[in-house]
Amino acid sequence: MPAAAFQRAAETSSGAPNRWICGSPTEVIPMPTTLFEDPQGRRKQLGSCVELPHWADCPGDRPAFVGADLKPETLHAAFRAGFFPWPPATDHWRAWHAEQWGADLEAGRIRTVGSATDFALPWWAPDPRGVLFTGRARMSRRLRPYLRQAGWTATIDRATTAVIGRCGPGRAGESWISPEVAAAYHELAEAGIVHSLEIWSDDDLVGGLFGVLVGGVFSVESGFTAAPNAGHVATLDLAARLAEAGGVLIDVHMTSPHYAKHGAEDIPRERFHEVLTATADRPVELSPERKPVGSLVDFYLSRTSSSE
Repeated sequence: MPAAAFQRAAETSSGAPNRWICGSPTEVIPMPTTLFEDPQGRRKQLGSCVELPHWADCPGDRPAFVGADLKPETLHAAFRAGFFPWPPATDHWRAWHAEQWGADLEAGRIRTVGSATDFALPWWAPDPRGVLFTGRARMSRRLRPYLRQAGWTATIDRATTAVIGRCGPGRAGESWISPEVAAAYHELAEAGIVHSLEIWSDDDLVGGLFGVLVGGVFSVESGFTAAPNAGHVATLDLAARLAEAGGVLIDVHMTSPHYAKHGAEDIPRERFHEVLTATADRPVELSPERKPVGSLVDFYLSRTSSSE
């Protein structure tokens, strides 16, 4: 299991458990709601990146390595290798990282890539890994009547700028998603690798998430909710679309109460990498269809019935 410091990092380093932002509408700064209407139609080619270490040579209870860069090709290669970036949100948290793991960095127990000398850009490959297998995703009975009456709809890649913005630069307070980090994810969206999922109440964006799709694995990087239950709906809609497209699991990095409610679990890091490697080149395309969230009730009820 992760060390106590790792658990504290999961709870505090980004200002939100598991990198997920939960808040009321008053905590969200409005952002533009359009950018990539159809990223699949204009994908960019990615070049080569810096050489990354192997996950098995990296610690699983602290940053795996530090350094590298946020170029699209580096980000893509890192996610394919099972790493994700988690830079400190402020100088305070950067100093906290140094206090916690500075000795490990100096001793070489935390590797460096490039000319890095501090924790400005740490990368993680936690052990255990928090995942939500699409076949095990579940909806609580409490949500069923709520979703049938909510009148919300869900879309894919209709408001990528707004979703990333509300998780980072457009959020009031601390966020690990700086303007530089947001720009890097936008570039990956243009390459068709980052996708956003939006929850709408008429024309109002009330929730969403974004992440990186590598074959059958979708790594959720962050999400926000501006209305009760919108975050849960976003998770359930993603699991349903990923399952229908042939995806295997949602990588949530570290299991939080938010994800545990829907069936997320911790698995050994080795098992996660087995799944990632086996499905990395699987052709998975998330349906861009605008769907009423009430249809999720029937989707999950049908799976419950078939498993009984």
